[in-house]
This record gives sequence, structure tokens and C-alpha cells, in this order.
Amino acid sequence: MMKQNINPNKMWRKILLIAIIVAFAFILTLCSKKTTSPEEKLLPPSNLEISLIENNKIQISWQDNSTNETKFLISRKVGIFNWQDIFDEVEANITTFSDEIPTNTDTIYSYRVRAFDGEDYSAYSDTVAWFSESSAPTNLQLEQIAQDSIKLTWQDNSIGELNFRVDRKIGNAEWQENYKIIEPDTTSYIDYNPSLYDTCYYKIFAVCGNSYSDSTRNYFIPFLPAPSNLQIEPLSATSVKLTWQDNCDREDGYLIYKMEEGSDWDSTNVSENTEEWIDEDVIPGIINYYKLCAYIGDEHSGYIEDSLNTLPAPTNLQIEQLNVHTFKLDWQDNSNFEQGFKIDRKIDDEDWVNEIGIVDSNITTWTDSTIGRNYDVVYYRVYAFYEEYNSTKIESNSNISFPTPSNLTYQKLTISSIKLNWIDNSNGEDGFKIDKKVGENEWQLDYAILGENIEEWTDENAEINEIIQYRIYAYCGNNISYSVETGEIDNTFPAPTNLTYQKITISSIKLNWTDNSNGEDGFKIDKKVGENDWQLDYIIIGENIEEWTDENTEINETIQYRIYAYCGNNISASIETGQIDNTFPAPSNLEYQKLTISSIKLDWIDNSNGEDGFKIDKKVGENEWQLD
Repeated sequence: MMKQNINPNKMWRKILLIAIIVAFAFILTLCSKKTTSPEEKLLPPSNLEISLIENNKIQISWQDNSTNETKFLISRKVGIFNWQDIFDEVEANITTFSDEIPTNTDTIYSYRVRAFDGEDYSAYSDTVAWFSESSAPTNLQLEQIAQDSIKLTWQDNSIGELNFRVDRKIGNAEWQENYKIIEPDTTSYIDYNPSLYDTCYYKIFAVCGNSYSDSTRNYFIPFLPAPSNLQIEPLSATSVKLTWQDNCDREDGYLIYKMEEGSDWDSTNVSENTEEWIDEDVIPGIINYYKLCAYIGDEHSGYIEDSLNTLPAPTNLQIEQLNVHTFKLDWQDNSNFEQGFKIDRKIDDEDWVNEIGIVDSNITTWTDSTIGRNYDVVYYRVYAFYEEYNSTKIESNSNISFPTPSNLTYQKLTISSIKLNWIDNSNGEDGFKIDKKVGENEWQLDYAILGENIEEWTDENAEINEIIQYRIYAYCGNNISYSVETGEIDNTFPAPTNLTYQKITISSIKLNWTDNSNGEDGFKIDKKVGENDWQLDYIIIGENIEEWTDENTEINETIQYRIYAYCGNNISASIETGQIDNTFPAPSNLEYQKLTISSIKLDWIDNSNGEDGFKIDKKVGENEWQLD
């Protein structure tokens, strides 16, 4: 087989041709690949709407704008939390979705939808949200804070709003919807409005996407703002300076009205932009009233008003009684321009005595030491003065108090002396008087008269065995204080007590007792022997003695004693011993002992004290007793 020779140029042409064919085929392949038209791209759903199906269940619906999606993805946002981008999904061509949520809450539930084809996502739809009735803003308040500014405030009741929307309407014009969009969680907005006296209407909505809450609404008529911060500064007793804050723009001026207490209003006109005015015709001692407004033409703002008295009355008048005829007055000085203070006085139902006292300016105390006696109530009034003008008078009164002595006590020093002690509560008294009452007798008035500042006295003549009473009171001239009494004092002469006796011998008996009296002259002892009468004053002994021995006691008798204290003709009750058996006691326990056939020893017990001796009788057989 012969080898065929190949032309190189021809070969390269062939190769080039093949390459062109391959390239052309590749281009045809590319061109023949199906391209997606704009209508076939994934388009976001539109026309989202949200509605209530039933309590706690809502439904969103939308328009499907794609032809090749495989599903729709639902995003949800609760309140202020982040979006849940794939909260739920529905199949392709489904255009509704239901969700169970609390439909009466203040939390906003927001939704958005996008299409998905397995690989790609469409853009998100617009947002819709569920607003319950309780999530709407409330309590819209409108306040004019400047001539051209109205401040809106409201209560934010929603959680998760995107913003707040303000709609406005001026007068009869149409509503300006979406007039202002306010940041979320905001509760105030200032609207600048240069018009005056046109009604301004406002509505506030909470907004999230295409959804919004119910609105809160209100209206306001802007007016010429009143001046503010009116201050009245006294310059003297007869002049004051008024200052205020000008809150207007382009006002014609200000009207100042003045009214003196009990008169009519007079007006004064001042120019625009003025913020002060001086009144040099002030009457001291009365209230001067002022009110102020701005005006433009025939229109005027609201008024601000205040009042001032350049000579105000003193206050807090206090009266202190220094003694029974002297009073000290103190008061509070409330004025700056007085020339002094005047004091008037009235006693009981008498007429007022004017200007009984005058003190210089800034003096707030005065002492009246000219009170006469025999009065009950003293009245004072104090007032500031400037030239012929006086302030209002303040008045007070005080009973002329004569303090009663107190803590009256008594001490029985002796049976005929009683000491009184008391507390002196008065200052300036002449002294004290003491009345005394004995038994059922009348009071002995002025029984004792003592000097000032004395707080004790002793009655050295207290009646013995009587009920005594004392009363004491301070006196000053013919005035006396109330009295204080001791109550009834039982001044019974106390009897001795604890009377006992001791048989010393067969002819002597010792008595002991307790002395319960102080100041007695002594003690008297009566004696009774057997059935005989009492021997009165059998013995009289001195004071403070508490024992006595009868050395002449009758033997073999029943004896009785009684004892009592005495002072002069007064005696105490007596105390008795009872009957004392003074029988001569016989010896006892007689025994004998035969010592020898011719001697017998006798023994016995001696039961007596003070006997002279013993006698022994003897009897032998039937013979008679051998006496002694």
C-alpha cells in the first residue's frame, strides 16, 4: 500500500474548518438553552391582608405573583423580638395562612411572606400586623407651648410597633394622612403651626408595615399664648415692680389691670416685647391685685394674675403672762417697709385703748406692765404702720391667770401642831392666805396671812380630837387665785398601845406600853382593886415615858390598870390591862425525908417573890396543929 502524501496547508484548513464547526455548534447549544422571561422569575407576594377568624385566631392572605414557586415561607415577629424568618410554610399556589395568637393583647404580631422554588427566594412581601383594641394609643393630649407650637403627648399601649403615624387637619381643610411618622416607643411630638384660632385636629396610630391600630384623637384651637411667670417685687411701701415672661410673637402689646382692695379694675397699656412695669401708686396695708395679658388687635391672650400687700400684717401673736399683772407680747414681722408697730389693748368688756404701745420697725416684742387688778381677760391687737397707713390688725387675748398653789401636803408634828407645805406657782403675788375649818364650824377666813414666795407654814394651835381642814390661795391686792385644800385631817389624840404587865413581886407590878403621841404633857394611870371603883389619876407621869411600876400592889386581890396620854385638859383614849390576879402563890411540891428516928427534912418549891418568909405548922397525932 502506497503512503499518501498530505498537503500541510490543506490540513490546516481542515482543522480550522472543524474548529469553526465546533464553535458554531457550541454557540447554537448556548442559544438553544431555554431562558427565563421576567414573568417567570420568583416575585414576592403582594396585597397582604390580615383578618380575625375567631377569638385568638387570625388569617393572612396574599396575591401569588409567581408561576414556579414550590412553597411560600411565612415569617413572624412577636412584639420587640427578632423576626422568625421561617416560622411556617404553605404549599405552592396556597395564598392564606392561619395562626393562633392572643388577639386581645398589647403585643403586636407581624407577618411577611416570600416565595421559594427549591433554590431561590423571592423578596419579602410587605408587612401586615395584628393590632388588638387594647394596643391602640390612648389619651392624646394637646398643649400649646408657644405661639406657634403645639405639643402632642399620648400613651403608648403597644409592644412592637414599627412607628407612630400622625394625621393632621387644620380647620375645614382635608386630613393630611401620614403627616408625620414618629419613632417607635415615642409618646410626644411638637407640631409647629403658625396659625392662630383655627381648630387643629390630630390622630395618632401605632403602625407596623401596612397595618395600623385604632387611633386616639383630639383637637385644639391655638390661641395667643399668655405671658407667664408673673413676679411682683415690692420696691417700697408705695411702689412695686411687675416682671413676666413674654411668650408671644408679634403681639401688639400688653394690658395690665390693677384693682385695689374694694375698688374696680383700672388698665394700663404697655408696648410689645415688654417684660416689666413699675407701679408707683401703691397703697400700703391693703391687697393690690394685678392681672396681665398680651393682645393683638381685639384678640387677647389668657390672663396671669397675682396680688401683693406691701405692708402685710404681722402674724403669730403670742402672749406670755410674766406675773399676775404683766404680759409680754411677741409676733412675727412680715413686712419690709413698716416704720414700726402699734399695740392696742382692751380689758374685759371695756373699749379698745388705741396705741397703748408703739415700737420701732423690726421690733417684734413688747411688754405691758400696766395691767390693773380685778380683771378677767385682756385683749391685744398688733399692726404695722407706714405714715398714715396701717396693716391689718391681728388680735389675741389671754385670761389674767393667777396660778393656784399646788401639791399642798400636811405633816402632824405634834398633837397640837400641823405643818403645811405647797408649791408657789405664781409670780408677783403679795403673799398667801390660809383659811381653817374645825369640825362642823364655818371656815375661819384669813386665819393666817403670809408673805410672797413662802411655801410652808405651821399651825401651832391645832385643835386636839377634832377634824381640821385648811385651804390656801395666793393673793395680789384684791385678786386671789383659786384655792387648794388639804381635805379633812383627823387630829385625834392617839392612845398608847401594846400595854403589857409583869408581876415583879407579890407587891409590885410593872407596866409597859407604846407612846403613840407627840407633844403630850404625860400619861395618867387609873387603878382598880377588886370590886372597888377606879382610882382616877392614881399616878401621873411625864411625857414620852413608856413604863411604870406599882410598888404597892394589893396582895390576894384582882387588880386592873388603864393608861392614857393627856395634854392640858385633853386626853387620849385609854387602854386597859384587863384583870390581874395578884393571889399570894402557895409553895408547892412539899416533900419530906426521914433522916433519923427523931429528925425529918422538909423540901418544897417557893412560888412567890417578895415574901417575908415561910411559916411551918406541926401536928402530932390527934393533937391540935402547933401554929407557927
